[in-house]
Amino acid sequence: MSTATESLPPEFRSVELHANGLRFAAFEGGSGDLALLLHGFPDDARSMLPLAERFVAAGFRCIAPYLRGYRPSEAAPDGDYGTVSLARDAVGLIDAAGADSATIIGHDWGAVTAYVAACLAPARVRRIVTMSVPPPRIFIPSFLRHPAQLRRSWYMGYFQLPGAAARLAADDFAFVDRLWRDWSPGWDFPAERLAGVKATLGDEAGASHAIGYYRSLLRSLLVPSPSALETYRIAFSRISVPALVFSGDRDGCIASEVYSGIENAFTSPVRFEILRGAGHFLPLEATDRVADLAVPFVRS
Repeated sequence: MSTATESLPPEFRSVELHANGLRFAAFEGGSGDLALLLHGFPDDARSMLPLAERFVAAGFRCIAPYLRGYRPSEAAPDGDYGTVSLARDAVGLIDAAGADSATIIGHDWGAVTAYVAACLAPARVRRIVTMSVPPPRIFIPSFLRHPAQLRRSWYMGYFQLPGAAARLAADDFAFVDRLWRDWSPGWDFPAERLAGVKATLGDEAGASHAIGYYRSLLRSLLVPSPSALETYRIAFSRISVPALVFSGDRDGCIASEVYSGIENAFTSPVRFEILRGAGHFLPLEATDRVADLAVPFVRS
């Protein structure tokens, strides 16, 4: 869907789902219990497919959508990319798939969505597997506890500045190359996959939707409003769904030390795994190591 040169694994097909008032493009494959695989930034749905292949082989039905604002899914007409809306998208996608519940497997913003969906609708989320971002309940306070993380998260402030979308899209999204290198240092990432991500972002308008996630986050934290209160109430709740959480010890975006105290974000069992020698883009960078732990966890 993002480029003509990237082939689709034979067990997957392109589908269209309607959820939470938006149209979502997605890849679907397999049969059995539903696993919803959600990508992050700067990335897209195809980066979740290697992990989805492992789950399909293990007897799961997998759906990997392009998140709101990531073409060819629809953008939010009201510019809402807040965490609670993302969680409602996830629950709506479970409905659209005709399932009562699902495991949510999320990377980066997909991980944030998994945490918040588990708080929003715990009866609909059997388990969560998350990569590269800790729960909001411990991540946001980490900027005070770990000053180095504030430096690593410089881009979050940068995206608030006027003209940020144009700068992100400039020079064939050279900014994305920088983030992939900085966040997964030493990883020989597939050039074709990175080109696919840039094709998904597409242009300045697509870049604006992608950084809208960060703009909505800052507004919800700093601007008093009913929606901000709702975000605090839901997104910062303790999670009652069993979770498996991964961090790469070479992650240049969010350091493993930031996950300290992660058990305080849960009332349910949580297992935290640090993958040695891995950076931020774990679904591609450490597919087998993630799957070897995640598939038995989800089955159990």
